[in-house]
Amino acid sequence: MNPVPASEELINTTTLNKRKNIVVNTISIIKLLVMMLLLALFIGQWVQYKHIGLFYDESFYSLGFFCISVLILFFDFLTRIKHNCLCCLRPKGHLVVSSISLLILIPVALWLMITTIVQWCKLPQFCYGPLAFIHEDGTRIHWCTYKQTKTHLSGQSPESSSKSNYHSVFVNSTQFSYQIPGIKTQYSYNLPHTISKFFVMSDTHNNTKYTAPLNNVDFDFLQHNGDLCKRGHLNELQTGFKNWPTKPMLFATGNHDYGYQQGQFVKYVTQRPMNYFQKINNLFFFSVYIQHGLENDAFTFLSQNAIKAISAEHVFISVHFPPYATGKYGANKSLSLQMENFIDSHTELKIRAVFSGHNHNFAAFRRNYLMYFINGVGGGSLHPVYDQSEMGGRVWKTESLHGPQEVIIGDDASYGYQYHLDSWLKYTRTEVEFQDNKIVYAVRDLDTDTILTTYEQSF
Repeated sequence: MNPVPASEELINTTTLNKRKNIVVNTISIIKLLVMMLLLALFIGQWVQYKHIGLFYDESFYSLGFFCISVLILFFDFLTRIKHNCLCCLRPKGHLVVSSISLLILIPVALWLMITTIVQWCKLPQFCYGPLAFIHEDGTRIHWCTYKQTKTHLSGQSPESSSKSNYHSVFVNSTQFSYQIPGIKTQYSYNLPHTISKFFVMSDTHNNTKYTAPLNNVDFDFLQHNGDLCKRGHLNELQTGFKNWPTKPMLFATGNHDYGYQQGQFVKYVTQRPMNYFQKINNLFFFSVYIQHGLENDAFTFLSQNAIKAISAEHVFISVHFPPYATGKYGANKSLSLQMENFIDSHTELKIRAVFSGHNHNFAAFRRNYLMYFINGVGGGSLHPVYDQSEMGGRVWKTESLHGPQEVIIGDDASYGYQYHLDSWLKYTRTEVEFQDNKIVYAVRDLDTDTILTTYEQSF
């Protein structure tokens, strides 16, 4: 056999290299286009959902695979630099690796693109809700959609002219039925003329483990004493309120709802002032915020509006920060004295109880005829009440506390301990039921669904 001339072999090798280079460069260009597609998908999803502070999982996938594609292209570039050739790839195995990486990226990009298109084409993609808040002479229904849509409740409100992600409709009634576009469920509610039972919870912190079951329990409305959120940011609502009970609720603002994100949750969702009052048939509720330097405003509000509660059969005060507390943070003596002063100077009001949260445990106090409750564990983490480094002299030395506790001299956090009845480090709610000439407060253990104790209050 005649040997192949060196010149011809060189030509064949050069031709083969050129073909390889064309393939490799084509692959690199396709990967660059895929990278641009992934970036475009992420930007499009971010623009779509930034209004509500939410992301689909696909948004993070788009960003993640975009970063991977950048790394792959960077690896291609470094390989060419290493061999002093930006137009070709010397290593034989790199063509195979580059091809495999392309085969992975293309299906991923197509899947993300198809998923995004399908999501965009769906009718209003329901995000969370409905949340029903008792407002003045009616009820405010709030919900959120991923896509910007017109606000409309079937049979209850005219369709709005503008589109939004946040939807809020005031229903001028406490007896209504409605349906939200995009949801097949029909909701209805009828607030009875005479309230027989309402529930009190607090500090759920986006956890619906103990609130979701409320849809299967008979009661009239929920009194929530703050910290629905962890940080008061709207992106928490996607998971924190998907299974929220549909019964209307009264809401007292907590520090996590207000202080961390400057009231985004209050502004867009609850839409009530920090201090307000609400009459519900024969009941009258004050809700005030006594922290972040707003204490004086709160007690001024109480004093100025006390006259409006004179005719009410039962008056309740809802705050997030407790006047007395056996938990981690303890009492704030200054606030306690102001609360006592208001109550003692308005004996004409039929004030029955003060509801609060913030300390993540249950506690009950009785001062004179008045009950004080802390329902601070509706879903948030339990506080370390058995840890002396956290609690100091107030550390719990038994599983639960019962009866009056020692007031520690020099420790204002123990103020009011002489009024103490019971404390548990358990997830609880207080069920307030009106019976003949008395109110029964039942404390329910939410993990075992049993009653821990009851308190009776005659009137």
